[in-house]
Amino acid sequence: MIISYKEELNIKLTLKEIDKLISKDIIQRIDKSPFFNDEPKFPLYVVKIKDIKRLTDGDNPDPTVSGLSVYDEKAKIKSIGEAVERFCLAIYKRKELKFGCFKDIPNAVNPNIFLGISNSDISNENFFWSKVKLLNNNKTYFIPSQLIYVPYVYKNEKIIQLSTSTGTACGTSLYFALYRALCELVERETFMIYYLNRLPPYKIKKKSLPEKINNVLDILKRYRLETHCFYLKSDIELPIFLTIIIDRTGHGPSVALGLKAGYDLEETLLGSIEEAQQSRPWLRSYVYRKGCNPRFPIKDILDRGLFWYPLKMIKKINFFLNTKRRTDLDEISSFNQKKLCVEKLLKQLKNKNIHIYFKDLTNVKLNGTVFKVVKVISPEIQPMYFDEEFKIFTKRIFEVPQYLGFPEKNISQLNNIPHPFL
Repeated sequence: MIISYKEELNIKLTLKEIDKLISKDIIQRIDKSPFFNDEPKFPLYVVKIKDIKRLTDGDNPDPTVSGLSVYDEKAKIKSIGEAVERFCLAIYKRKELKFGCFKDIPNAVNPNIFLGISNSDISNENFFWSKVKLLNNNKTYFIPSQLIYVPYVYKNEKIIQLSTSTGTACGTSLYFALYRALCELVERETFMIYYLNRLPPYKIKKKSLPEKINNVLDILKRYRLETHCFYLKSDIELPIFLTIIIDRTGHGPSVALGLKAGYDLEETLLGSIEEAQQSRPWLRSYVYRKGCNPRFPIKDILDRGLFWYPLKMIKKINFFLNTKRRTDLDEISSFNQKKLCVEKLLKQLKNKNIHIYFKDLTNVKLNGTVFKVVKVISPEIQPMYFDEEFKIFTKRIFEVPQYLGFPEKNISQLNNIPHPFL
């Protein structure tokens, strides 16, 4: 293993790093967001990222990011982590990359493997290439840079996949940044497998939930929000939770989703609930100011959020909501050895013949701070796409359901309604 275990800083010490991020021109400021009177009063922080155009040949990321939690300090940490992640993810210089076709770049990975089940051949196309580490064997390779950086400016290149932040994570240790990145890669793939195949998940029985979780659900209920918590079983032994918040009042998004994977059951489930709620305030605010008019075809998360906003969309997610499958929370396998979480995940992925390419994105401007940012990319993992014109399907979209005991499907049978994850 190339990355050794290192414990993360506690919340109090991490919060002391905020002034460093401001002084180093990484973030501009952090503000607590006001509440809608008819929304749960969970703390929500918004961070403004500094302009980075001078640092990159790409483009500026979205200038503001946010973080929500039922705990104030945790919300602040989440917003800061998201800002640092987006900052590092956007920075690259073409002069530091290699340019050419697959055969011209020593140790390059054939770009065809990132096209999923497509028969297209792009091996003779020119791309910019970045150095990565393959965690399966700890050897160095080159993959197309467009698979790493976000936003990425395509220059004399074909688009393989539109770049997304999936598999990118921030932490106060490299080990836990990698752990979160791997979890995100698997959780998003699993959601896509369930959504595209319309698979019924396991609904978690409310009576099996700890008091802390039930208290949060009761708060949401007081605001006339229905909260449904599900367990998504995969062929990879990792707890993956999906929370769907349904709003039938007509005042906010009718459907809001949150996803989270991790071996700590209670913390991971709470994280999925928080993520589902986090998408509601900014979307409500946008619709209040500009109306609900999504563009077609859907190109980004705003269009996607507006598409799923109306009440009529609730029925489109009924195959999740009406599942007959049930489970208690404590029936889901967990793993309590923090020092072995990454090893356990990587071993499972290797056993499934899944290749994991690793890139340390920690920018030099973070020197002197505790933050680390990494990204993991896999050609076999089903990607979560956000642009409906650039869909990619891998073999696992068909193989995993069969492993779970569901009938085989073909591509024409997949759900063609744009997914609701933001």
